[in-house]
Order: sequence, then C-alpha cells, then structure tokens
Amino acid sequence: MPVNAAVVASAQMRSKVKRVRSGMAMNDQQIEQDILDVFQWDPRIEPEDISVKVEKGIVTLIGSVGTDEERVAAEEDIYHIVGVHQLRQRIEVREAMAARSWQGMMDFVSPTD
Repeated sequence: MPVNAAVVASAQMRSKVKRVRSGMAMNDQQIEQDILDVFQWDPRIEPEDISVKVEKGIVTLIGSVGTDEERVAAEEDIYHIVGVHQLRQRIEVREAMAARSWQGMMDFVSPTD
C-alpha cells in the first residue's frame, strides 16, 4: 500500500517538534508556534483558513475550511504536539455551510401548480 507523501511529511514534522520540545515545560506561545509550524508543513491544510489559540495547554481551532478532510487533518496534527492537553475544535466546513444555505433557500420556494 503506497504511503501518502503528505502524511509522511506531516509525521516527520511532528516527530521533529516532539524531539525539540520533549522534556521542556511548554508555554502556550511555544505550543501555538509548534501547531502553526506543523500546519505550514502539512499539505492537507490551508493554514490561513484556521486560527489557533492556546490557553493553559487547551487549543482552540477556529475557522472555515474547504473539506471535512482538512478539518480532520488539523485535528490529527494537534494530537501530536507536546503540551496539548485538550482540543476545542470550532472549524466549519464550507461544503456543509453551502448545503445549509441551499436548504434554507429551498424552504422559501413556494410550490408551483
């Protein structure tokens, strides 16, 4: 089974972050920077679509991404960062938002005879 190069690159970056940070007390700013670094190297993610906030090791991801796969990739990356205690995921998928908008439009269309 061929291994996706994106997944390998992402895993390598996560591994590097772990080696550099292991054994150190992590502050929120370091955790946030590690997350942003991983997002930059993970080709599955458009980093400008997701903002990161860290408070006492609790990470909040906020944004709007193009696919559910991108949202899941961001979550996967977070769990490999040293110092993360909890994830609050507030990412919406634009495809899902478009579907809700279309459904809302359908509610206002009156049937024709």
